[in-house]
Amino acid sequence: MVTHFIFIADDYRRGKRISWQTTSDLTTFMDDIANVSDKLNAKKFISYATHTIDTERNSWDSVVAADPFFEDVSHYTDVVSFISDLELGLKVTANDIAELISEKVEQQTGQLVPEMALMKLVYYVYSEALTKYQIKLFDNNFVAFDHGPVDRDVWDRIKYSENYEVEPVFTKNETSPVQAKLLASGKYQIIQKVIDDILSVPSTTSKYDLMRKTHQHGTPWDIAYKNGQNTRITDELIRQHHAVESL
Repeated sequence: MVTHFIFIADDYRRGKRISWQTTSDLTTFMDDIANVSDKLNAKKFISYATHTIDTERNSWDSVVAADPFFEDVSHYTDVVSFISDLELGLKVTANDIAELISEKVEQQTGQLVPEMALMKLVYYVYSEALTKYQIKLFDNNFVAFDHGPVDRDVWDRIKYSENYEVEPVFTKNETSPVQAKLLASGKYQIIQKVIDDILSVPSTTSKYDLMRKTHQHGTPWDIAYKNGQNTRITDELIRQHHAVESL
């Protein structure tokens, strides 16, 4: 009889559960468990679980045969790749912020956020976090469109992509997929505060009011746009000039 010690987690990037295991027939069994636990804890991963199961063989197929819970799990034999993909899956994106804003506005008002307003709100959340808390929430790709600052990834998703969702494994029913991911990333508290502060300002979901603010003289968008449509709006521009468009 072989004991399998399994680490399992949500890979939010691909919408899958992923796993890595060590088995009791290995002389490194206990060291493997301790080493991988230390690596995950060092990276402050909180959204993972461990399972043990006994089978007749040390193969992953024997685990799947013994318990259908593991049927749709993507299994890794290389622990480095397992941890790397887990880390990539927890990386906050502009689209995560857009999804959370949409959820909050719909919960508060029962209405959807207009696309143009949503793209500007993502910009405001990023800019407020950067200037007030010195936190870079995600790798942005803000550019100066005719109607204001837009993150290219959010634009592409809204205009061209399907809306993929990940159903978390280890969260309560009332926690949405994007909330689960952001909680697991460790950034949910600051993101929630910034979004709540922004949405508490009257008319922040109005695309016209937001456009008037970002189009003022001396804003990051104004300075970038003078160099041509679709010019990058850099972090340095935001740090130096976001106060002009502050809500």
